[in-house]
Amino acid sequence: MPIPTCPSGCDADLPIVAFNECAPEVNSGQISVIYLTNRNYPLTDWTDLVEWTARLSNTSTDSSAIRTLFVTGSWPVPEKAEKVISLGRTIYSPGKENLAFRIDETNQINHDFMRELQCGGQYTIWPATGQLGDEGKLIWGGNAGIEAAISIGQNVPESTDENITYDGTAKWTAKFPPERTGTDLIS
Repeated sequence: MPIPTCPSGCDADLPIVAFNECAPEVNSGQISVIYLTNRNYPLTDWTDLVEWTARLSNTSTDSSAIRTLFVTGSWPVPEKAEKVISLGRTIYSPGKENLAFRIDETNQINHDFMRELQCGGQYTIWPATGQLGDEGKLIWGGNAGIEAAISIGQNVPESTDENITYDGTAKWTAKFPPERTGTDLIS
């Protein structure tokens, strides 16, 4: 669905909803994959598996390559500033999105990747609850993806029973959540 068109006045039609008492659709949580590329390299058709396959590579030096990061992550409700204006009306700022993720494969290549990301900058991401082709999983971002600032660092726990991880956040501001589709619908 494209970006919603907001009403310009006080009267607006309510959007439709769908509930099913006997067979409700629910979706599992946990961001488990983040697809990441350099800024300004959108997809032409994010529902085209051929395009994804041509761009997905964790080793390519092509600027438009899309990396596949296996993560454990969460994406809570965005923070919005509330402001009361004249006539007691309440308005809200665009949402400050904060996707937190953890990488638990801490080999030397991933360590070097984490260090490079500490240079800062904006990246384009497509967070997903599963890999492309997984049935019942979701991916967000549309053709353009989500332009996000990424912060990441090494977490070395005190206990030998715990593993070193690379903990990060992807942050951006948006009025609406990004569009989504099922990863199994990408074909």
